[in-house]
Amino acid sequence: MRRSFTGLLAVGALATTATAADLDYTYLQAGFGKTDADESASVVNPKKDFVGDVATDDESGFYLGGSWQFADRWLVFAHYSEASQDASLKGTGDDGIGGTAEVSRDGDFDLNRCRAGVGYVMPMSERWDLYGRLSLDYIEADSVGFPSIPPRPEVPADPDAEPPVAGRPAVPGVPGVPGNDEDDIGFGAQLGARVALWRRLDGEVWVRYTSVGDLSFKDDYSGDFDDDILGGVELHWLIGNRFGLEATYEYGEITTWSVGARFHL
Repeated sequence: MRRSFTGLLAVGALATTATAADLDYTYLQAGFGKTDADESASVVNPKKDFVGDVATDDESGFYLGGSWQFADRWLVFAHYSEASQDASLKGTGDDGIGGTAEVSRDGDFDLNRCRAGVGYVMPMSERWDLYGRLSLDYIEADSVGFPSIPPRPEVPADPDAEPPVAGRPAVPGVPGVPGNDEDDIGFGAQLGARVALWRRLDGEVWVRYTSVGDLSFKDDYSGDFDDDILGGVELHWLIGNRFGLEATYEYGEITTWSVGARFHL
């Protein structure tokens, strides 16, 4: 009986013990999530005679990525994500017929990001690794576009009221705002740690710098980019020998949370 109990403890210890040797850096990954650019800006556009605010909200998207480890501790990696962003435009603008009108419209734009680079893994103990990455970062955003609102006549509610002046609708229109693609390219650096938590579960934390990580709006509604420092955490759960699940959260001026699958090569 005592031997059987000792054997069960040994099996349990093996099942719950993980080492850094179990941490694999050669894989493909894909998944879905949400991206929040968390941006609001006041714009003054004399050309379109508009004064007001543009704000964004989070929307869903997808990501693809991969990593390949070579020469024992070196790796190359790439990551691509694409997400839509809702946007709202509120303020006062030209009504297109010589007057002004209150503007309140909804639009959207796409936010696409790509990173590719090289990294180095340094085992620190039997249970965790320290790693660093350098990357070339690319970002693309469609400037916020809003549909036009055509002028339209308004029927007076009071039959005795004076009708609208001929040639000038009672409800003015608002010209549309076309969207233009804006993109930029920069560099990034990442420092992180990956730890074996359980036989089939490991976690990762990191801090990352990118020179093109902060989105802002210019007066012509186009996108502009600045640097940012982000922090993230990720969990990987291996199911079987090669397939696994992952969950990621990264906080910054552009915040992302996602779930996906990972296939180890």
